Amino acid sequence: MIPKISSDDILQRRNKSGRVMLNVGGQRHEVLWSTLDRIPNTRLGRLHSQTTHDAIMKICDDYDILRNEYFFDRHPTAFATIIDFYRTGKLHLMDDICTMSYGDELEFWGIEEYYLEPCCLNKFNLRKDQVLEEMRKEKEYMNSDALEVFGDNRYNLARKYVWNLLEKPDSSKGAKVVVIISILFIVLSTIGLTLNTLPHLREYNDQTEQYEDNSTLDTVETVCIAWFTLEYLLRLWSSPNKWKFFKGFLNIIDLLAILPYYLSKGLEHSENTKSSIQFTTVRKAVQIFRILRVLRVLKLARHSTGLQSLGYTLQRSYKELGLLMMFLAITVLLFSSLAYFAEKDLEGTKFTSIPDSFWWAVITVTTVGYGDIVPKSPFGQLVGAACCICGVLVIALPIPIIVNNFAEFYKDQVRDEKARKRLEMIKLKKNKLSVSNQTMGDAFTAVTEVVTPALDDDKQAFQTEQIELRVPSQGHVKESKKKLSNEFKYSLVEPSTDDTEATIGLEFVEDGADEDGQMAAVGSKVNSNLLLPQGHH
Repeated sequence: MIPKISSDDILQRRNKSGRVMLNVGGQRHEVLWSTLDRIPNTRLGRLHSQTTHDAIMKICDDYDILRNEYFFDRHPTAFATIIDFYRTGKLHLMDDICTMSYGDELEFWGIEEYYLEPCCLNKFNLRKDQVLEEMRKEKEYMNSDALEVFGDNRYNLARKYVWNLLEKPDSSKGAKVVVIISILFIVLSTIGLTLNTLPHLREYNDQTEQYEDNSTLDTVETVCIAWFTLEYLLRLWSSPNKWKFFKGFLNIIDLLAILPYYLSKGLEHSENTKSSIQFTTVRKAVQIFRILRVLRVLKLARHSTGLQSLGYTLQRSYKELGLLMMFLAITVLLFSSLAYFAEKDLEGTKFTSIPDSFWWAVITVTTVGYGDIVPKSPFGQLVGAACCICGVLVIALPIPIIVNNFAEFYKDQVRDEKARKRLEMIKLKKNKLSVSNQTMGDAFTAVTEVVTPALDDDKQAFQTEQIELRVPSQGHVKESKKKLSNEFKYSLVEPSTDDTEATIGLEFVEDGADEDGQMAAVGSKVNSNLLLPQGHH
């Protein structure tokens, strides 16, 4: 408790010297009061005007009026830049200090962020925005598990188990096995779909007089679709939020990978009931849905971070992609028109119209150049050369932005992975602490059950004896009774695993003996030594 000092004593001590000692985190800075008065609206600027004990204690944490010293329990390194701001009028950012911590220091000292010099202000704001964005995304990921509410009954616990099995590959070994099986089915179905197009593997149907799919490969595809259907239905059944599940991009891909198979089979079954006029239309629809079966290869995106990164990069870069398409459209229209007017009068020219010249302009702008249509006149060749150069520039302009979006998404993926592992470690530590507390409780129960009967049954002579009891942590309890200085010693030893060691030693010393030589008091002295797992107190 700091004794209160009168205002007269404070003013008297201050008037003796124009200097003041500021102790910040153990580092002393001696400055002039006039230096602090340069910025009066800050914490240090208000310190000179405070003349009462209560007012000074609102500014600082402690003070010594005899030494004219004021103590602040704050970051000493950050304060070096702040006191320099009072002296020079320029505030700079230190690179070795966390941006958020430096912002807190500025707020404590009452200095606004816009006092930072232009060379540091943009860097400070950029770093702060990045940190806040990372903290927001990490918090969202950490809270994602909290949003998955299932319930405590057996039915909901089963749903939670299935959900973790199918949606979280790192949650258990079984989940990893399910992922491997799912990938194998995707690869197998894709290979079967590809092999079904080989002419020598297709089977001829005498009734329809047409080639049909190989029966063996068709069976393989049916089995794969059955697995995909079961997997999708189990995900739908176990999902905590059905509407969010239906809106999920990866779940939409899963549904698109399944539906074409059933629709094509349904149309094939209805061919016999259709008239000859409708037969051709149904057949075309069947072929379309058969082509759409190739979408099932996109199911790999669920298990491939690279494919997810590509998809989300395109999603984030829709503005840049739109800008690229606009540039390409303008360039194609411009150079196709120039090429048409340059080549239209030549005999045998392929530039018969501006729309016909679009194809040449597209393959030239993209620097593909198939060579099926080329300008032959000198002016046309000059237009073609300019088209190639402009195409390189037009395509190259938005690419860095798209690449930067890809890098940002990859960083987000790495951040989410670290957040997930950190969350798992927190849960693991909590579980270990819970098990450790239970184990220690069982150990003390063993002390009561073993030591007390021994003291009642044998009070005069202690013979060497060992008793071992098992406890849930796979430790063991040893009781040693020796006739050594009339002492009884008990110890619980738990083997050291995973940097975990627990040892309890209890020492019972005879306090005195009665006239018959029997123990008069036991347990008057208890020495204990407890080493808990690392990080526990």
